[in-house]
Amino acid sequence: MLVLLPVFCYGQKIENVLFHTDEQRVVVTYDLSACKSADIALYLSVNGGRSFSSIPLKGVSGNVGKGVQAGRNRIVWNPFIDYPDGISSTVAFKVSIAGNVVVKVEEEKKRGGIDIEKFTVNGVSFDMVRVEGGTFTMGASVEQLQDADQDEKPAHRVTLSTFYIGKYEVTQKLWKAVMGNNPSFRKGDNLPVERVSWDDCQIFIERLNQLTGKKFALPTEAQWEFAARGGNKTKRYKYAGNNDKNVVAWCDDTSDRETHPVGKKPANELGLHDMSGNVWEWCQDWYGEDYYASSPAKDPQGPDKGTWNYRVMRGDCSWGYRTSCRVSDRNGNYQDIQSWDIGFRLAAVF
Repeated sequence: MLVLLPVFCYGQKIENVLFHTDEQRVVVTYDLSACKSADIALYLSVNGGRSFSSIPLKGVSGNVGKGVQAGRNRIVWNPFIDYPDGISSTVAFKVSIAGNVVVKVEEEKKRGGIDIEKFTVNGVSFDMVRVEGGTFTMGASVEQLQDADQDEKPAHRVTLSTFYIGKYEVTQKLWKAVMGNNPSFRKGDNLPVERVSWDDCQIFIERLNQLTGKKFALPTEAQWEFAARGGNKTKRYKYAGNNDKNVVAWCDDTSDRETHPVGKKPANELGLHDMSGNVWEWCQDWYGEDYYASSPAKDPQGPDKGTWNYRVMRGDCSWGYRTSCRVSDRNGNYQDIQSWDIGFRLAAVF
């Protein structure tokens, strides 16, 4: 039995989306306006809209596929083609315009010696900074040692492949462009999105990947620390870009215990902002309190399971103190926790 939720519609030129069941079929109708034609796809969620399949449905007919004309259009879906045994869960749909809603990618540019790729999704742009692969000392290195906690030891050498990481923390404006809502406690387009769990970030990333055709992810803990340290351009600062946390971090002494618009503090050596302070940033890894003793030397992905079932968080927040804003400081929390002081930034390998 199909239990239908309201249709999810992504795209600036799709309007008036409706659906109904016709015997054992689902009929979706929508208006395609302000353009002559577009490529249309219908996607399915089997968990009530929390995430959508990245593969278009097979059992569809009607006004779907390439070259759909503007006007009132109709898609018919036969669920038994895609699910021969039927669906017992709650489903939702997404109607998407390929080539319009999808992403615009600018050619790679150099800005001030920094390699950047710009993406635009539903009118909102964001920058990804290239981090050239290299080898670094992760954890309680010399400049961190007097303040380092036990979970930062032993310091160990790690080699990473080239990757990209967000120039800024993900903003509320970008979150709204992808998700259509804003969960944040303190509202503002250019403030970092917060009150998002690790699980929420995975849904955001899945939808972003559907829109862009790319493979964005949360950074691994090692990627995050290498980037915060300045990558191969590092000057071995204690914080991300300076030895004085007040210069580069929104933290206890500078923030009034509120989040601030991204990019207002100076960047680090790679041109990355706010990697110390503002909001804690989720990483992909499970948090392993003793993981450094056995961490692989090449592109570590974290332990198979987390201490206390925690996921890694890095960078501290606007309530942060001197020691926890450091680039090697480690923290973690339950992956379903939503808090006003936890956000994230994107990573990718292109």
